[in-house]
Amino acid sequence: MERKHARIRKKERRIKKTIILCIILIFVITCSVFGRYVYYQAREAYFTSKAFYFTSDLLTLDNATYQYENWGGVDDYEINFDLYSYQNTLLRLDYDLEYQLSCETPDTDKVTLRNQ
Repeated sequence: MERKHARIRKKERRIKKTIILCIILIFVITCSVFGRYVYYQAREAYFTSKAFYFTSDLLTLDNATYQYENWGGVDDYEINFDLYSYQNTLLRLDYDLEYQLSCETPDTDKVTLRNQ
């Protein structure tokens, strides 16, 4: 009878050890997968640039010039242009796009302006 109880205890210990080993194995696999996920998410956030879309109806890369008539050179003259922060309806910026525009008068007659 003692032998039977000893075998049963031994079998129970073996089952407990197997269950504990399986739990530890599942925990290690889960931690490594989660760690890899966190690593790649952090890498993606810090090492890649934000999506950037910038277009305009007037501003170009080749420094196009535009001529506006009926400005006396003294009064304010309004020049309208549109800036867009999207490439199409699916690719849009999810943050505000900050920009600055400045003009200078290279000629003393103050009729010619150059934007920068």
